[in-house]
Amino acid sequence: DCLKHGDTEAFRDVLVSFLMTANKKKLSKVSGIGRTTIYDIMNPEKEFNPELSTVAALLKVIAA
Repeated sequence: DCLKHGDTEAFRDVLVSFLMTANKKKLSKVSGIGRTTIYDIMNPEKEFNPELSTVAALLKVIAA
């Protein structure tokens, strides 16, 4: 819903909530995304501007 309405902050909150509870090593292996990238997405001090391919890979893992 947040993506549908363009609310990137809400999307980040939902994504970070998932990432905080996920096994980062396993998520990195399954998604093909580096752990550093995963931690960067979770870091509130960093700009939230992941590549579409990164978001797609994470959503694929979440949906599985």
